[in-house]
Amino acid sequence: MIRSRKVGLGALILSFLLLFSFLWNCGSTPGRTSLSQGVKVNILKDVYILPAAELETTKTYPDVIEITNEYLKFWLVPNRGRLVFDYFFKPTEHAQIYNNTRPSPTMTPAGYIVEFGGYYLSVPWNSRARQPYDLKYKIVDETPAKAEVYLWGKDLLKHILMESWITVRQSSSLIAIKVKLTNRGKRKWNIKFSDYAVIAPGGALVPNSAFVIPTSKVKIAKSENEWMGGEGSVVNWPQNWSNWGKFKQAGSFSTEIDDMSEPFAGMINYDSGDTFIKLWEPAHFFDELKIWSWGVSYEEVKNGTPTANFETKKRTFSLSPNQSVEFFTYFYALRDMENVTIANKDFAGWISPGKTVYRLDKDRFLNVESQVGTSKNHENVGMVIYLLDQKGEVQKEVHREHIAAISPGRPYSVASRVELGDLPETENEYFIRADLFDAQGSVLFTMKSTLFTVKQK
Repeated sequence: MIRSRKVGLGALILSFLLLFSFLWNCGSTPGRTSLSQGVKVNILKDVYILPAAELETTKTYPDVIEITNEYLKFWLVPNRGRLVFDYFFKPTEHAQIYNNTRPSPTMTPAGYIVEFGGYYLSVPWNSRARQPYDLKYKIVDETPAKAEVYLWGKDLLKHILMESWITVRQSSSLIAIKVKLTNRGKRKWNIKFSDYAVIAPGGALVPNSAFVIPTSKVKIAKSENEWMGGEGSVVNWPQNWSNWGKFKQAGSFSTEIDDMSEPFAGMINYDSGDTFIKLWEPAHFFDELKIWSWGVSYEEVKNGTPTANFETKKRTFSLSPNQSVEFFTYFYALRDMENVTIANKDFAGWISPGKTVYRLDKDRFLNVESQVGTSKNHENVGMVIYLLDQKGEVQKEVHREHIAAISPGRPYSVASRVELGDLPETENEYFIRADLFDAQGSVLFTMKSTLFTVKQK
C-alpha cells in the first residue's frame, strides 16, 4: 500500500508538472512568437570592408547595422555611405541586393569604379574615390514594432547636408527611406542628384530573370558593339532583352519618369521565386530612370557581375541657403510573383483579360487572371473584379472572393471565367479592374488591365 501511494504521488507530481509546463507554454508562446517576429537591431563590429578612401573617419571594420524581422535581414553601413548594403529575404532564403566587401576596380559605362554595391546617394560624394562620403548614424527607435536609424553627412564643397531616416516595421518586407537635402551654405547651388541600387534578386541574375518597368518606350544609351541598337534611339518596351537571358553583353538604357505609368521598377527571378521592387515618392521627384548591366556575358568582363544597376536621376535643381527638398525610397521583396504591372509601397500585382480580342460567335467566356502580393501581412481582405467599358463605366461585377491571408511570402492568385453573352452586340473595347478591400469595405489597392476588344464575329 505504501509503495502504491508513492507511485501514485509520483505520477500525480509528474502530471502536475506536465500540466504546468503545458499551460506555461500555451500562455507564453504568443509572447515569444511576437518577440521572435518583432524587429531586432544588432551592431556588427567584426566585418572587414575594404576602405574606399583614405579619410580619418574611414574604418576597416566599420559598424554594420543589422536589422531583422519576420521577413528580412538587412545591413546598412554608414561608414561606406551605404543606406542599404544587404537585403536578405527569408521566405526564399536569397539576397536581393548585390554587395561586395572587397571589390576591385572595374570599368563601367561611367568609367572606373570600385563597386561595393548596395543602395547609395550621390550626395555627399567623394569625387576622387568615386564613392559616397562616410556618414554618421544614430539609432533613434528600437522596439519589437519598429526600428529607425538616422544617418547624416555633409558635402564638403557645397555644404549640402544629407539626412536620412531608415525604417523597418514588424511583419513587413518593406524598407522605408526618407531623404532630406538642405543647403547649409551661404549661396545658392545648382545640384545634379542620383541614387543607385545594385540589385540581384535571388542572389544573382539568371537567364530567367526579367526587368519590370511600367513604361511603353525606352532610350538606348551605350551598348557593346551597339547590340541593343544605336545610341540615342527610342524603342518600344518591352524588348526581347527585357528578359535578362537575352541581355547579351554590357549595355544601358533609360526611360523618362514622365513616360512611366507608375513610379517603380524592379526585377523578377523566376528560377528562385524572388521579386524585388524599388519605389519612390513624390512620383516626379526624379526625371529619369537609367539601368545598366553586364548582361549574361558578365564573366567575360574583368570583375563583371550578374547584376543590374538602377539609377534614378534628377538632372538639376536649385537650393537656396537653408532650403530643403525631401523624397522617399522604398524597397521590398515578394515571393512567387508571375508579373508586376502596378505597385505601391503596400501592394504589387497584375490583372489580365487573357487575350486582346474576343469574338462572341466563338468565345463564350472571358478568361480573367490576376495576382496580388503585399509587403506586409494582411488578413480577411476581399477582392472584387469588374468589367468596364473604355469610358470607365462599370458594366458588371464578374468575380468576388474572400482572402483569408496574404503576406510577402504568400501572394494570392485568381483565375475566373466570365460569360460574355449578355454584352452589347456592337463591337466595343473593355478592361477589367480588381479592387482589394479590407473588412470595413475600404479599398486598399486597385489593378486595371489593358484594353481588349469584344467583337460580334
